[in-house]
Amino acid sequence: MVSIVSVAKAAGVSNKTVSRVINGEPYVTEETRERVEKAIRDLGYVPNMAARLIRSSRSNTFGIITDYVSTTPYSVDIVRGIQDWANANGKPS
Repeated sequence: MVSIVSVAKAAGVSNKTVSRVINGEPYVTEETRERVEKAIRDLGYVPNMAARLIRSSRSNTFGIITDYVSTTPYSVDIVRGIQDWANANGKPS
């Protein structure tokens, strides 16, 4: 598994610079951003979503706990309504 440390070494930058590029922070020059993005592509780096979840304390997961949804013919409409609300409010679904 490729880490931020590996990407940083390949791009010749610090771990924090790689983190800034991944998170879209504006404190990186365009040249450096391109070097980091090339290293990410070349190494096949994929962010660790479990680590991001722990760091941010946000899972972007909705839970529906009810017996009503499972016993009604409208369950698909209920879930779709929740998804529509999430999308309209900038939440990933």
